[in-house]
Amino acid sequence: MSDYYGMFSTEGNALIKGVILTAKTLDLDWNQVCGVLQEISEIKDFKEAGDTMVCDYVYTEIFKDREDNDGQPDEAQEWHDYDSDC
Repeated sequence: MSDYYGMFSTEGNALIKGVILTAKTLDLDWNQVCGVLQEISEIKDFKEAGDTMVCDYVYTEIFKDREDNDGQPDEAQEWHDYDSDC
């Protein structure tokens, strides 16, 4: 697992890493994770949490190891709930 997720600070990257670990532990779906990222982006020092680059890092880290992820885009699986504007 990386320590860089596109945030502008070490603290921001640590926060996003925590989101990823929590999402994996609780088996959250993308819409739930996206909601968390949106809430974080409303905090003064973490506005970039909703940026596409951060969302891409988070999505990849969370879903790359899921059993139903075969590594290929599948409209019914990985990309159906993906919202690049999270």
